[in-house]
Amino acid sequence: MEQQVKEDWIINDKNIFGFSQDINLPLFSIQYNILCQLKNIKISSISDYLGAKIDTTQEMRFAKTLTIQKVLKDLLSFDPFKQSAFNCSIILSYLQQFLFKEYSRESHNNILTFLEYEKQYNSLLDRFLLSNIDTDEQDFIKAELTLCDNLITELDKPIYNVIVFLNEVSDKPCGFKKNLINSIDKRKKFLEQREIETEPKVKALFRFIDFLHSSIKNFKQYDELLKELHNLDIERNKLSPRKNFKDKLEYDKIQAVKKDKFQVIKENIIQPIQDKANELNICDLNKTETLWNWNISEISNLKENFSQRDLSEIFRHKRKYLEYRTETNGEFFFVLSFFFDELDEVLKELFDYFKETEHNEFEAFETKAISVNDISGVVKLFQHGNKKVTLPNSFLNRSHIQKKTNIKPLPPQQIAIQKPESPEPRQGNNTDHSEQIKKLRTIWLADPKITVEDFIQKGIVKGLWNENLNIITARGSLYGTGKTMLGSIFIAFKGWAISNNIDSKKVGIVFCNVFNVDIKKATNEPYKAFSSGNSKTVTEIRRAFGIQNS
Repeated sequence: MEQQVKEDWIINDKNIFGFSQDINLPLFSIQYNILCQLKNIKISSISDYLGAKIDTTQEMRFAKTLTIQKVLKDLLSFDPFKQSAFNCSIILSYLQQFLFKEYSRESHNNILTFLEYEKQYNSLLDRFLLSNIDTDEQDFIKAELTLCDNLITELDKPIYNVIVFLNEVSDKPCGFKKNLINSIDKRKKFLEQREIETEPKVKALFRFIDFLHSSIKNFKQYDELLKELHNLDIERNKLSPRKNFKDKLEYDKIQAVKKDKFQVIKENIIQPIQDKANELNICDLNKTETLWNWNISEISNLKENFSQRDLSEIFRHKRKYLEYRTETNGEFFFVLSFFFDELDEVLKELFDYFKETEHNEFEAFETKAISVNDISGVVKLFQHGNKKVTLPNSFLNRSHIQKKTNIKPLPPQQIAIQKPESPEPRQGNNTDHSEQIKKLRTIWLADPKITVEDFIQKGIVKGLWNENLNIITARGSLYGTGKTMLGSIFIAFKGWAISNNIDSKKVGIVFCNVFNVDIKKATNEPYKAFSSGNSKTVTEIRRAFGIQNS
């Protein structure tokens, strides 16, 4: 008969598991021999297929010296048969066991356990880059994610489920399928996180824009609620709860109503935006200036080195962002206002370069600075939701400052400051690094591959520390945190920027002092992390700083 056996009933027919020939050929041979024996038998269902009698001693058509029995015994190390004829289901059950055995050996790249895959990740990446010219880690990750999807598609076949009595397949996965799916799920999460962490910052910003644009319809359904909240703010600001009990009662009433309404906005607009920003690692939400500092370097690089093929993607995302910002605005009266002010500025730095007219495309929604003459004017504007003001130069003259006693205290507010002509990282409270630079130079090579100044600046751009040289990486970061990260930097920089022969304790003292890491005096070996580093972290540090050899 023409082939009646479905592809879904064949194990590893396209060798998606990546077995070598000495393993895949026996698997193929056994199943091919089964198909040959079933050629003239009517097979209408998988139950017919599993229940068919197979002669395990019959010689194979293309290899007269081989039989199913011999292949199982000699090549796959199975010797289960004491008779010649068995249901096909018995043979396939043994093949399922064989697959689990190969998975447990952790010697096939496509079906590694997750722990082994994580351990071999860098070597798999290096192998891919060597055999695929003009590719990078992002290409490798995409290829690996595609492989994961293909593996899941293969494992969806019923032949990888437990074969039960009466030659049926159950809904329960066999041991091989169950465990490999667990490994693939963890592998995919790991790869997706790597994709985000290694993705160029501009690409991450574009993905964030895609998310915002796709959310327009969802966010706009809350427009009426946003208007209500805004109106409640206006009513509340008319009250003086500290002066009059009636105002206090009304104020509390408004606050209670506002709290419930705001929770809806928080859950459906604010939190999703914050979650996506965190997922894509475009900034530290606790420090909105990092939107500029973490992204401006790559934006400047794109402006200097773009190609013709980049333009369509840039124009597409500019259109999407402008559409989002003009069609949605209510949420910016709330906790995301400063975030979007910063996002507007960093994206304007990019998109303004790629515009064909002098028109300010951000004018419709960007916050305008309002001119005021004295501090009371500033307070009034802040109370009405304005975040950007300008003051006359004469304000700095003490003779023009009048004492005000009726001004209500406000939380810290953002004052607009004109950005320098050429994009520079935004500064924190303490940007004079001269003392720290002196200390680092005591451990630096005379002719290093990177200067101390560039090292500090690159660490800021990469998000390892902030402008005050406080480490800002989180626990579980690719680069580690605290002494673990600093120790790995030392190991990565040995022979490249720091002497090979310097005492690790001396380096530890300098690094911990410069980067404000507290050392507990009671610790027996406070600088142990500097003696060896963490191998995975060292690899990531080398990649981050472009260290070819150490």
